[in-house]
Amino acid sequence: MDAELIVSQIKTSGLGNQAGLLLCDVIKSYDDQEVTTLKELRSAIAHAKNSLSPNSTVEITVQRNREKIKLSVGLGDLGVLFPSQIVKESPKKLISGSQDPMGVQKVIVADVSMPFMSMVVFMVKWALASIPAFIILAIIISLLTSLFR
Repeated sequence: MDAELIVSQIKTSGLGNQAGLLLCDVIKSYDDQEVTTLKELRSAIAHAKNSLSPNSTVEITVQRNREKIKLSVGLGDLGVLFPSQIVKESPKKLISGSQDPMGVQKVIVADVSMPFMSMVVFMVKWALASIPAFIILAIIISLLTSLFR
């Protein structure tokens, strides 16, 4: 399966959400034009916008759980992101969540680039925060061992 047009994030106010697109849907065609790349999808959207009236709807075909489903969507940006866009448009951190077609809640967290010093500071803070817990644990263990001698 071509991973280029897998819906990875959906804007709640976007046309794709209004049409019923779900996470993990694979867009196969737009206005009866087969699409396999983001460039082809953008071209099909532009062609439809130029040749149809602004309030028109077009049919898109998506593959969902091995089924091909047809959805009616308004003209314009679908309001969805695909895997190739997530890394390019959100290089630091992306957190998105939704339900897959089976109703399972999913949260996707991608931390693509964390500066080295930020990681070091995080680790030092974690280590310092852990010291009191280790001291308390050591005191409890020593008290317990002295009680059972």
